[in-house]
Amino acid sequence: MNKWLRATLIICYLVFLFFMYTVTIDKYEMMYEIDPSIPTGAFNNDGAGRVVGGFLLGMIICVQTLSLILEKTNKWKLLSVILALIAVFLYVFR
Repeated sequence: MNKWLRATLIICYLVFLFFMYTVTIDKYEMMYEIDPSIPTGAFNNDGAGRVVGGFLLGMIICVQTLSLILEKTNKWKLLSVILALIAVFLYVFR
């Protein structure tokens, strides 16, 4: 694979992973830390972050699948599978 294409795919992966991690954060978590009298989970979170996070996870899987198809060496193919699994792990356990 071309080095520029590989670098672009890795940068896309990192950007998507960063945004996936940031949009799935509970937006009310700061309030629980400021006022300990408010029980955790007291506010209804609309879950829009999970929808956007799921879309970004899909984009990450697409980028890594494209990388898996275009790579010629097994080392880079294994790395693309590992990176996709890391993204799935972070999405599920976030």
